[in-house]
Amino acid sequence: MIPSKIQSGSSTFQQPTQPDSDDLLKVKCLLMTFLEKATELGAMYANEAGRNTVTAQDVKYSMQYLAHEFMDSPDMVEQAEANLPLWYDKPTIDAVNHCTEDMKASMESVDESESESEAESDDGTSTSSTEDEFTEIVFSENPIVLKMNQYNREWSTWEPTDQVQISMKNAIDKLATE
Repeated sequence: MIPSKIQSGSSTFQQPTQPDSDDLLKVKCLLMTFLEKATELGAMYANEAGRNTVTAQDVKYSMQYLAHEFMDSPDMVEQAEANLPLWYDKPTIDAVNHCTEDMKASMESVDESESESEAESDDGTSTSSTEDEFTEIVFSENPIVLKMNQYNREWSTWEPTDQVQISMKNAIDKLATE
């Protein structure tokens, strides 16, 4: 989108342009694709670590990976375009809303069952399941896992130069503090 220019003497004033609805829709589809990939990669990382549960840390690793790699994905545009019909499909939107409500309810029941399962043992110490706690994968032949670990180690010193990557890094850092 080319901003309109107003000439006044020797200076040029550019009016800010508002994105149109098609541009906003494309951004939403890109974000949906980003989140889908982050979820898939987080699940892959957890699986590779031998865990059944995807933790917030798995998703953080996947988002850090995508902040570096997402815009270079050869199929990114095609995947985003595949999500386009979902924004116009009322049954899909209803299903997503229903799924979101189910997820909230199941998260609440998981929280309740976790607090109930942290029973005290005979010696008075608390026992809780640690089998699905996050553990970084130390050895792997999967190049994506190795890059995820590398990007996590270098995250605090990484200074992206691309505006999209800068925005992604800021958003991920903000999520990590909330």
